[in-house]
Amino acid sequence: MFVSFSIPHISSDFLLDLAKDYSEDEGTCFLFSGGEADSAQVSILGLFSEKKIEGSSWESLEKDLEWNHLHSFPKYMGYLSYEMGATSVRDKNTPYTPSLFPSYQFYQASVIVVYRRIDSSAEVYCNSLSKISLVQELISSQDLKVLSRNISSKKIPQLSSWEFSESLDSYSKKVEEIKEYIRDGEVYQVNLSQNIEIDGEVNSFLVFRSLIEKNPAPFSAFIRTDQGAIVSSSPERLLKKQKKSLETRPIKGTFPRGKTPKEDRENREKLLQSDKDRAELLMITDLMRNDLGRVARSGSVKTEKIWHCEEYSNVFHLLSIITAETDEESSVEILRTVFPGGSITGCPKLRAMEVIHELEQRPRNVYTGSIGYFSGDGDFDFNIAIRTLWVEKSKINVQLGGAVVIDSDPKSEYEETLHKGASIFEVLRSL
Repeated sequence: MFVSFSIPHISSDFLLDLAKDYSEDEGTCFLFSGGEADSAQVSILGLFSEKKIEGSSWESLEKDLEWNHLHSFPKYMGYLSYEMGATSVRDKNTPYTPSLFPSYQFYQASVIVVYRRIDSSAEVYCNSLSKISLVQELISSQDLKVLSRNISSKKIPQLSSWEFSESLDSYSKKVEEIKEYIRDGEVYQVNLSQNIEIDGEVNSFLVFRSLIEKNPAPFSAFIRTDQGAIVSSSPERLLKKQKKSLETRPIKGTFPRGKTPKEDRENREKLLQSDKDRAELLMITDLMRNDLGRVARSGSVKTEKIWHCEEYSNVFHLLSIITAETDEESSVEILRTVFPGGSITGCPKLRAMEVIHELEQRPRNVYTGSIGYFSGDGDFDFNIAIRTLWVEKSKINVQLGGAVVIDSDPKSEYEETLHKGASIFEVLRSL
C-alpha cells in the first residue's frame, strides 16, 4: 500500500544529489525536466526498485502492467526500445535487427518523488514504512554531506578510442540511396542514423549530470539497468496521456546556435524560413495526426502549433504540438499506435522503417525508442530517446541521425548529426 506526503519546498540540486547517491542501484530512475521549454515542468525520481518487468512484445507488456486507479502517480519507469516498433501494426511485422537487450524494461520503485518546478514543491509516494522514515530524514535535513552513502562522483578519464560507424563518404552513399527511393515514390522522408562506439570507462551519472548542465532538456533521463546505464537529454515528447487528453510534440528541423547574438538571431530566422525543414515538419505533423486519429475521438485531433522554434544550448529545433481526446481504454494500445515516433522513422512509417533496416543493419536499442513512465491509473508520458547514450562498464554507445528528403545535401546531413551530438561529445571529452 502506497502512502504519500507533500514537501512544500525542495531544490532540484538536492534531487540530483539524491539520485546520484543511489545511481549505482539497479532500478534507480530519474526523469529530469530541464531547460526553458514550456514542457519542462515535472521531474520524477524512483528509488529502491522492488519489481522489474521486461519482455519483447506489446501483448506481454499489457499483461505485465498492473493498473490501479488509486495509483495516480508514476508507478513504472523505464524504456521501450526502437525494436518494439517492429510489431506496432497488428498482423504486419517490419523487419528489424534483433537486439541483445530486452525490448522493454520497467522498474517499480518503492519510493517515488514527483518534483514540480513551478513552485519547487514535491509529492513523495512510499510503500515501505522504513523507506518513509529514511526519505523524511533525508528531506528534513536536505544535507547529503551527513547522510550520503558517498557514491563517488570522481572523474574517470579513460576513454581510449572513438569508432564512427559511418564516414562522410559511406553516409553520403546511404543518403543518395534514400533519395533514389524517394524518386521512385516509395518514401517521402527517412530518418538515417550513425552509431559511435567509444571504448573506456566513465561515471555514468557524472555524464548525465554534466549533460543536463551543458544541454538542459525537458525529457532527460537516467536509468540504471542490470546491464548498464541509460543517459538521455532528449528535447522531444513522443506522447503524453492525461485522463482522456493526448499530446505529442514531434521535432523536425535543426540549426546550430550562433556564436554571437547577431548570428544567433540570423540562424534562428534561417531555420524558421527553411523550406526544407518546414516541409519535413509538415510531413511528420501529418503522419502524427494520422497516428493519433486511430485512437482519438472523432474530430478531436488539433494542431495547436506548427513551426514553433525552441532554443537549446547548442541548437534550435522546429516542432509541432498536436493534441487529441481519446476514449480508448488501453494505455498500451494508445502508445502502440504511435510507436515509434514518425520524426525518427520518416514517412510512410512502415516503408521508412524497412529502408532503415536495410541501410543501418544494426539494432537501435533504446535510441529512437522511448523513455518515460506509466501511472497506475493509465496516464503516461514518454519521450523520444534521442541525444541518448548507452553506458556499459567499458563501452559507450551514442547514435545520432537526421531526416533525409529529396533535396537533402549528403554532406549537410552528415554534419547535422555531429551538430546534434556536439554537447554529448563535449561532455565526454571533458571527463
